[in-house]
Amino acid sequence: MLHDDTTAAIRAWIDRRTGELPAGFGRDVRAWLVVLLDGDARTRPRSHATVHFHFGGVRPFIECWAATRGHLREITSSDVDTALEPLRGHQRYNAITALRSLFRFARRRGLTFADPTRHLRGGRGAGRTVLPMTAEQIRAARPGAIRELTLEDIDLPSRRISIAGHRQPLGELTRDALLAWLRYRRATWPDTANRHVLITRKSALGTGPVSASYLADYLGRHQRGISL
Repeated sequence: MLHDDTTAAIRAWIDRRTGELPAGFGRDVRAWLVVLLDGDARTRPRSHATVHFHFGGVRPFIECWAATRGHLREITSSDVDTALEPLRGHQRYNAITALRSLFRFARRRGLTFADPTRHLRGGRGAGRTVLPMTAEQIRAARPGAIRELTLEDIDLPSRRISIAGHRQPLGELTRDALLAWLRYRRATWPDTANRHVLITRKSALGTGPVSASYLADYLGRHQRGISL
């Protein structure tokens, strides 16, 4: 009998990763991630990928601030601006999204006296330049090709991805989403021998790709959950 152990896995991951944070920050960041996962009266539950993605967005700032600060309530607007200053495009937008989520939660729960991200502005996709896909790229990115995508097809250092034999650049937004999924995949199925990028609790027991029906159903159910 198979049982869905993904919830237990994500909770263990939250406990482990927040336990690695400096002492004054870990408890509050953990509480934030749990609310992201479960939802509350004011927040709808988010997907596991979103939880991974948001934590990855704030962790570098927490580790940096911990050198001179001991708690979230000590972080100022100036601290936030200084941390964000080197970032551009998608990296900046994703960081702002994650930081806003964290500090809005902290303000609502009385963990901070003010929200140091309240002054931040920037619409969805600020700094984004959208380029049309070529006909060859569109043909390559069919559901069947996505299901057959393996870990060997992804070259993160070179920011390239091979889909159906077509090697192409890995955009920043796609790379960030892919990294979030790979972290979740590694935490959930650390011992799987399946080399496909997309796996499920069932396919993780073998080596084949996910089914076509699973791919269509999963994307339909989670496209809103993983949006930032």
